[in-house]
Amino acid sequence: MAARTLQITVALALAAINFAGELNVEWRERAAMPLPRAGYMAGTDGRRLLLAGGSYWEAGRKIWSDRANWYDPATDRWQPAASLPAPLSDAAFASFEGGIYIFGGGEAGHVRRDALVLRDGTWHALPAWSLPAARLYAAAAVLSGRIYVVGGLPASGDYAGATATVWSRPLRGNAGWRVDAEIPGPRRVHFALATHGGRLYLFGGMTQRSGELVNLSDADEYDPAIDRWRVLSDAPIACRAWWAVPWQNRILLLGGYTDRFVGDIYSFDPKSGRYTHFGTLPRPVADARFVVAAKQILTAGGESGPKIRAPWTWVGLAVP
Repeated sequence: MAARTLQITVALALAAINFAGELNVEWRERAAMPLPRAGYMAGTDGRRLLLAGGSYWEAGRKIWSDRANWYDPATDRWQPAASLPAPLSDAAFASFEGGIYIFGGGEAGHVRRDALVLRDGTWHALPAWSLPAARLYAAAAVLSGRIYVVGGLPASGDYAGATATVWSRPLRGNAGWRVDAEIPGPRRVHFALATHGGRLYLFGGMTQRSGELVNLSDADEYDPAIDRWRVLSDAPIACRAWWAVPWQNRILLLGGYTDRFVGDIYSFDPKSGRYTHFGTLPRPVADARFVVAAKQILTAGGESGPKIRAPWTWVGLAVP
């Protein structure tokens, strides 16, 4: 399918916070994603975007996928990648030195704890890296030579059972998982997680209160040097199923769901603790993963409406 090009310039709401040397983002819509999915795992080899697994709806039935694809922004083409060993969705994932790691996840009510890595075009099981327990909707990040797996559900659909666990292990050597300080505040899923300046940052998400699902706006910073979380100022909106990426000297929060699908982008300055509106995505979307590669932000798919998977592929280019 021929790609449609859509250029949207993202401007800061307040010019005063456009620090010298900081780059804004110009979004372009590119070749449509093959088999649109949400809940997928994503990663990068430093240049391309990988999308693996996820789920979609067909004739009112949810289907989990083992499909994987590479997107190359240089050629604007999607190409097949090695399929996952089995259908899988909503696992924790992170990229490190060309490898793309996946932890846990699940399908059709089954929640897993095993680990995989995509290296040299092939998926490899990592039995020694299996999580201490099964996790769905956990998030992962690489920080100071360790991989962190944060939060998640031990059982599918049991939002009241959301965990606050934080596990980490070195990316080299044979040491196993370590239990670190738990996430403060309400137990949650669908939060945004990013690293910046040697620390972890967690924003929003969703918790269950008195049987109701409630979006959150609180934010926290984790310092691995002292194994301690610090409460930050609340985000501008209570939001779930959004994504966070480091961008220049700040963190961007993109998309998500409040009582509607969100197209807004917010930036967070870790030094000042302030949030600023950073423009909008080409369209509102939730549950899309955004990856930074070669000074570009790459994303595809996600959810654009209830049980509707978005076909879009977007490339965010750094502009002065």
